[in-house]
Amino acid sequence: MLKHAKWITVPVDVGEAATDFIKKFNISEKVKKATLKVSAIGVYDAYVNGKRVTDAVMTPGFTSYKNR
Repeated sequence: MLKHAKWITVPVDVGEAATDFIKKFNISEKVKKATLKVSAIGVYDAYVNGKRVTDAVMTPGFTSYKNR
C-alpha cells in the first residue's frame, strides 16, 4: 500500500520553521471510506475539509526517539 503512496513533502529546506502541508483534490463520487496516515517528528493537527480530524491535543504525544 505505501509503495503507491503520493507523499506530500516540503519543496525546500525550511530549517526549524513550522510548515503547513496542504493537498487539494476533487472527487467526483461520494466517499464511503477514507484513510489518513500522518507521521511527524513533532506535533501536528490534521484537518479534512477545514475540520479537525480529532479533538486530541499535541498529537502524537511524547516519543523517545533515542529509545525507539
